[in-house]
Amino acid sequence: MPRLVLCSRPTFALLALTLACGSSGDSTTGPNNPPSGSSNLPAELVGKWHYQFIGVPNCDPETGQCASTANQSETLTLSPSGHFEHVFVGESNFPPCNMEVLHQSEGTAEVEGSNLLLHMSKGTTKVTDTCGEDATSDEAGETDTYTWVLSDSTGTPQLTLTNDKGTSLGPFDRQ
Repeated sequence: MPRLVLCSRPTFALLALTLACGSSGDSTTGPNNPPSGSSNLPAELVGKWHYQFIGVPNCDPETGQCASTANQSETLTLSPSGHFEHVFVGESNFPPCNMEVLHQSEGTAEVEGSNLLLHMSKGTTKVTDTCGEDATSDEAGETDTYTWVLSDSTGTPQLTLTNDKGTSLGPFDRQ
């Protein structure tokens, strides 16, 4: 779920967007080892969290048509029972290339110290890339691990996640 890094090289930006979801945490493939019994999620993490980004417009000087260079919308829902749902939609527009990433997963969430583990029982990421290869990946059985921090600097709770590569995700606003 890393955020798109805007730069002059579309390939790098598209790669960053591709990494924006799915297996971007410390993912382990193999048996899904969700916690058994009741949830250990702290009450302050429980809820619906949302992040949205709309990039800088890029306008065609000949036609005057403008499109955002990047758009992202991401929602992570953590329930009191430990169930999670994660949806990510990202789009990158650097003519002549366009990329769209769609991710949806669900499963069991648990906290181990400062780590949030998302054990995916279902998970799919679909990438459509006009300048590269399209791909669909099944991520069921994988676990993404993020460190998490809650802050309240804006007067409302915000959640920031950091993946194993040190990329901060968010801040997510509580919905």
